[in-house]
Amino acid sequence: MKKYNNNESRSEVRRHLLYYLTVNDLKKNQPIAKLGDINSSGILLVMKSEIKQGKALRLGIIIPESLSLDRTRLDLEAEVKWCREAENPGMYEVGCSFSDINNDDKAFIDILIKRIGFSDGMRKIYLVDEHNVFNDAGEN
Repeated sequence: MKKYNNNESRSEVRRHLLYYLTVNDLKKNQPIAKLGDINSSGILLVMKSEIKQGKALRLGIIIPESLSLDRTRLDLEAEVKWCREAENPGMYEVGCSFSDINNDDKAFIDILIKRIGFSDGMRKIYLVDEHNVFNDAGEN
């Protein structure tokens, strides 16, 4: 398994959500990943391609209208801290920290976690396919 500087030291636990929300690259205006987990300082992306450590990203997290929140997209700037092959073959996990996040965006992330978060970051899950199907690690 190929790894890049997997520095996962963080002061705040990242939270898994009930859905693998779609994450768009706002520079290319196209989907690039699914959201693996999130907190107010960073995000884990699950994607099909490797991405270079240090790369700056402009991300748009798509918020389902069914959640009835005041936004349908959360735009954030992030920096890639590490990239590694995921347990699911052909997929990569990409750890990012937010470059510049305001208090409104932090508060929205907290609301999102309260609305659709389901774990404290200790439960290990993986994406099975692009249709938000996931399993606990070890499930067949």
